[in-house]
Amino acid sequence: MNSNTQTQNEHEPIFWIDSKTDEGKHVIASPDIISPFPYSYISTPPINGNYKIKMSVPPDLCIIDGNKSKTRQDISTKITFNHAIRTYTLLHDGWLPIPFVPYKKLLLDRNVISILQKNPSTSHRKDHSDTKWWLNLAIETQTFFNIFPYCMEGNRKSTPSYNDFKISYFDSVSRLKSLFPSARIITYQEIHLNEAYALVEEINKNHENEVNFLSQINTIILHRLSNNKLTKACDKIIAAAIKYKIHSNPLLLLSALSCLYEDKNSSGLSPARRVLKPKKSFSSENAYNALSDLRMLYVSIQSKKILNEETPLCTCDKHLAALWCSLVPIKVENDNSPLFKVKFTVTEDTFPRLDASQRQDLINKIENF
Repeated sequence: MNSNTQTQNEHEPIFWIDSKTDEGKHVIASPDIISPFPYSYISTPPINGNYKIKMSVPPDLCIIDGNKSKTRQDISTKITFNHAIRTYTLLHDGWLPIPFVPYKKLLLDRNVISILQKNPSTSHRKDHSDTKWWLNLAIETQTFFNIFPYCMEGNRKSTPSYNDFKISYFDSVSRLKSLFPSARIITYQEIHLNEAYALVEEINKNHENEVNFLSQINTIILHRLSNNKLTKACDKIIAAAIKYKIHSNPLLLLSALSCLYEDKNSSGLSPARRVLKPKKSFSSENAYNALSDLRMLYVSIQSKKILNEETPLCTCDKHLAALWCSLVPIKVENDNSPLFKVKFTVTEDTFPRLDASQRQDLINKIENF
């Protein structure tokens, strides 16, 4: 995927933006390319909710100062939404609100499904109403929802059995269709659920080692450390990764190290800490929850292998979205494997306390163990 996100070649207007450009021109446009939003739009949202967007618009769908454009236009403008952004659709190079996403199919994680299943007459929380507003926009644009991540996660804080996986899937499809009759929910026959569950088992095959890894490093990342203690702590985390064979899950190791090298200013976002949630009394259930969140990112990366087409993840977890944006996943395909081999590059948002040279040294250290 390029730095900009693009829809299909023949663009059908899904929404229109009525705004003023940075140059003060009045524009009414239906873009087919919108640049993904960056990490900073999560860590420090724009003042007064004025999001700056960069978009490219076909000539027949762009009106500037009352005149229809004769050429494609690249436009920079600001937009304010009617509701606070509560959903984050994760793309290769950032994130976008649902209406701006070029894909017609989205993966929904457990927190999105849970909010959707809330009865409107009993749930009066503003974040719930905001979330439903955004998701209703997706329904109006005829987006297909895939609830595979929800079923994969299980509701017993452990890897679900096949029977639990199947029951969760059919119950959730039925419930969502009753609440949102016009929603397009992807449905599978049982034979496809068998194939999907085989991939759940593949993704979870190192689960016990991953739980043990998180349990061992919990005390290391529990509190922010002074700079003179970081190298020793890093060596301990890498040693634990070697011991528990975490090679197959670089996202887990990078998240642990991101906790270690987070901004020493306590006011920082620290997305990895909010995802891993280290605590004094850290249980296997705590580890499972953290791993489930990371696996949602992994499923999104692997969607082309798992679902035969790239399908972004939609989540309500802003810290999970921020962690995603601090990393740049690189898929290395292996045709003999059921899943992509994945590497990540890192940014200053991943390891705020390290400069570019130190970040590269750390990556070299990880890749060589």
